[in-house]
Amino acid sequence: MVNMQKLLYMAKELHDRGFHDIRVVPSLSPSGLSWRCTFLLNAKSKKIEIIASSWIQKVMDIYKPGRITVKGMADMFIREHAALMEECSEPESQYVAWYAGMLQQLEEGELPYAYSDSFSPSDYWRTSKEKSIRTLAGENRYYGY
Repeated sequence: MVNMQKLLYMAKELHDRGFHDIRVVPSLSPSGLSWRCTFLLNAKSKKIEIIASSWIQKVMDIYKPGRITVKGMADMFIREHAALMEECSEPESQYVAWYAGMLQQLEEGELPYAYSDSFSPSDYWRTSKEKSIRTLAGENRYYGY
């Protein structure tokens, strides 16, 4: 879980580098056994989904402590998606601030999810440690549910 959690911190690193048009949509698989994470990019009015939880499994063994740092992951992500990333710099300060605050509420290895088969999108995310984290108003419109 720690390696999957790095995706969440990588998104913050991307925000910190000025790529504000990246939204994170975490969810659980239908079985509830797998955590998924999608990055939604608003690249010059094009909505693009990147399944970040699949991407990370291509660049590292998620079951072993990773040597790749969050900054190193962000560097790889930017290189692999360079054309898209150039288009993701529109200010989204409210979301970026909320997202940073959301991360502060997580414990090591804890993963949030916006929805699952047993939890419909709402105004909060649940976590693997059974916490609830309030989202921005209307955020669930991004969940494609």
